[in-house]
Amino acid sequence: MDLKKLQSDVFEVMKGYASDSEYLLDTDFAMKKLAEEFGEFNQAVLIHEKKCRKVKWVSEETSKKNLAGELADLLGILLLTAELFGIDMEKEMLDKWYSYLKK
Repeated sequence: MDLKKLQSDVFEVMKGYASDSEYLLDTDFAMKKLAEEFGEFNQAVLIHEKKCRKVKWVSEETSKKNLAGELADLLGILLLTAELFGIDMEKEMLDKWYSYLKK
């Protein structure tokens, strides 16, 4: 998967979502949405680890699917945030993370 294209595509999806919902797609929105999605991921982790009320327990398969979905939401909003700040995440990942592999 091409991270640069994914970042651009996520931005296009969110522009449509913002237009339909009539809110401003800016860094303030992205930061609040990131906090919201992180909270949802944390909740999915608690459920996955069964550190919640028993009424929320689900099967291992459902739990993994929920975790994956919340991680996808987090990545999407991270990429949106990068786009709004004018940051090329593909370049940054290659520069920062891949530099450790070269050592």
